[in-house]
Amino acid sequence: MDQFTKDIIRGVLSYIYGPSILKKLDGEFRIEVSRTGGLRRIYLGDKLIFTIRASDGHPLPTLEGARLIDKVVIVSREPRPS
Repeated sequence: MDQFTKDIIRGVLSYIYGPSILKKLDGEFRIEVSRTGGLRRIYLGDKLIFTIRASDGHPLPTLEGARLIDKVVIVSREPRPS
């Protein structure tokens, strides 16, 4: 994969998951491409960290990828007051 494509992927991941993820992607990551040329999976070393959702191209973290993200999500059963 060329450097331009890797820079675009870094930008998209930074936009969605925050700029702190770029520090953790300092190692060489590998991109798996489908037969049609679309992005399929992103690996850091030999670990799968993101899969690409086919319907919209959104990168979805795997368990390994979620460990790279510095965001916390709190889920509540109660609806948020308006």
